Amino acid sequence: MKIVTVFVVLIGVVNLVLAQKFDDKLIKEFKAKTNFQAVSGDKIGGIGLSGGGLLALYHLGVLQGMLEEGFLTKNHAIPIAGASAGALAGGAVCTGTDIKEVIKLYRGEIRRCLGEPFFCANSLDSVVRATLRAVSRKLKDIKRCRNRFYTQVSIVEQDDGKKPPFCSRDAPLRSKLISFYKNRGDLINTARASAWLPNISSAKMCSLTFRGKQFQDGGFTENLPCPPGSETDGKYCVKIAVFAFAPGASIFPGIRGVESFPVPADEWDALTSNIFAVEQNFDAIFDMGKKDAKFWLKSI
Repeated sequence: MKIVTVFVVLIGVVNLVLAQKFDDKLIKEFKAKTNFQAVSGDKIGGIGLSGGGLLALYHLGVLQGMLEEGFLTKNHAIPIAGASAGALAGGAVCTGTDIKEVIKLYRGEIRRCLGEPFFCANSLDSVVRATLRAVSRKLKDIKRCRNRFYTQVSIVEQDDGKKPPFCSRDAPLRSKLISFYKNRGDLINTARASAWLPNISSAKMCSLTFRGKQFQDGGFTENLPCPPGSETDGKYCVKIAVFAFAPGASIFPGIRGVESFPVPADEWDALTSNIFAVEQNFDAIFDMGKKDAKFWLKSI
């Protein structure tokens, strides 16, 4: 019996050593392919989260991986900026809500949309609002998010400065990062404005009039924002993208190779709007984000 136990332990040790060597090989390949720049933790100036529809789930996995490794704390001292899906994920973190609880709510809303198609058709904004209200219900002090979480929005501009802006798919847009929130409701409405997709969030082209202006999806003007000042004085912004092999991103799907995708790599980006595939691969997408974050943290 003791011999068997020792044998099992030895097999476990060998597997760990092989896994370590495999990780080291991947890290070397990653650095070679991406002109990797080593950074120290004290040089991290901020975190940027890209837009990406339903793949906000990947962002949540990355953030959970950072929490588990101690890189990010529940007080998120490192400022975060997000656009669209990234704004929803970043906003959830700024409220201090446990990401596992956010995941539970997110899964519930996806299943509700699958079970009640007419509930979500052309009314995604109502789903986003309900989810954000549930996620932020424990937020007691809005100061927790002010100037620590930046929401990327796209403001519909007036054509001549006199007429109210005409909202269309080709409407002129102005990029803006918002970091001052009056209260919990204001934070929710800002995130909703950032995640507004024409004719998907509702039957309208633009968001509800918010702060006296109209908005479209924040990713339309800057899909991967970084907090102001996070790339100055030698600082580094950790750019997290949900699209496969995203150029310029620090953490992205495929960082560990094509074998790390839960679906064929060339089908990954379509998950941003494929609710059926996301539901089928829900846990795998979240776990992929966690593993990618830990891989990147190990590489720096």
